[in-house]
Amino acid sequence: MVATNVLMKTWFERCTIANIREVKSVYGLDEDAPDERPIIFNPKMDMANPPVELVAKTTTPEAFRKKMAKMATIDEDAARWFDDKPLSQWSRKWDLTRIPCPNAIATIWAKVEETVDYIDECYSVKTYLRCYELTIFPCNGKKLWPDTKKLGPTPPKYGRKNRRAKTIRRKLVDELQQAKKNRAFRMSRADV
Repeated sequence: MVATNVLMKTWFERCTIANIREVKSVYGLDEDAPDERPIIFNPKMDMANPPVELVAKTTTPEAFRKKMAKMATIDEDAARWFDDKPLSQWSRKWDLTRIPCPNAIATIWAKVEETVDYIDECYSVKTYLRCYELTIFPCNGKKLWPDTKKLGPTPPKYGRKNRRAKTIRRKLVDELQQAKKNRAFRMSRADV
């Protein structure tokens, strides 16, 4: 199996699990024409935009929900299959934490399309410039602040910091001297 066909192949495997009438891939069956698009036998399906491509082109949650709703109208079983699985299990070997996914880019290139077409407009330079077209002026330095003739803010009150609770009672001075006097001495042969 060619690495560029992974996206379409995994969706076709999902379709067979979801009991779509019949899914037949030209990949692997006809080695003379490896670049042909897969053939999907489903009378409701729009051949120009298979549901997996509709969902794969989305980059925002709202667009994803809309495309999933459209996919549900085309094929309820496939949409239900997608909903039941968490994103991490949509394909076995994809690393969904990396964006953009290398498998998706390889599939886009195999279809001889531009990857830029699959990126949402919110990530474009035009949108970025439109967001930041208004100037945000920095604050003046402390030397340029107007003098208010009032006292500045006072520092916070200093309090005693929390400590570990003492477990042993402090002994008085007399008790310390008595403890030294009552010390027991031990005799041994080394001392003699």
